[in-house]
Amino acid sequence: MLLMLAGLGIRVWTTGHTPRRTSGRNTKGQVADTLNTSGAYSLVRNPLYVGNFIGGLGAVLLLHSFGLTLYYVLAFAIYFERVVLAEERFLTARFGDAYTRWARKTPAFLPEFSGYLPAVLPFSWRAVVRREYLTVFMAVFIIFIIEVGEDTVNQGTVVIDQHWLLIAAINSVLFMAIRWIRKRTRWLSAQGR
Repeated sequence: MLLMLAGLGIRVWTTGHTPRRTSGRNTKGQVADTLNTSGAYSLVRNPLYVGNFIGGLGAVLLLHSFGLTLYYVLAFAIYFERVVLAEERFLTARFGDAYTRWARKTPAFLPEFSGYLPAVLPFSWRAVVRREYLTVFMAVFIIFIIEVGEDTVNQGTVVIDQHWLLIAAINSVLFMAIRWIRKRTRWLSAQGR
């Protein structure tokens, strides 16, 4: 659970300082209006992937399976390598020497703390809620599924603890509310985010 929280914390810290149209879930192609080189991006080139890996590792470790953990690490490494190569080609074409210089001194995955530069933008909770509500929803949902699955296997019948059912219901309502707010209002808008 601590690893899941640590992964989410890395994503929150990164997203809270990241300008609009740079990092995030780009579903229709690569997007980068500016090159992120400060804050989390001064420690590692891919802080959101680091957060994803750590959080995902925490979830897999909840299953108490060495085989699944090994599979997760290998699958993530293959996925990470493919996505990062595509992103690096795009960023090299978009930012040229500026990207190359930054990439040369900033590691791809294992942070180098000696090169830390404070984030250019102040932290924005609005940006975090707007961009990370799905991540939080999925983390709680995964824990719920693991908890129900583990109890069901241990007791030989489907077991849904009332506390976890309440947590799952609250999680779902919050997800739908934030999604509605995000799509229909400007409440979560923050300048430059």
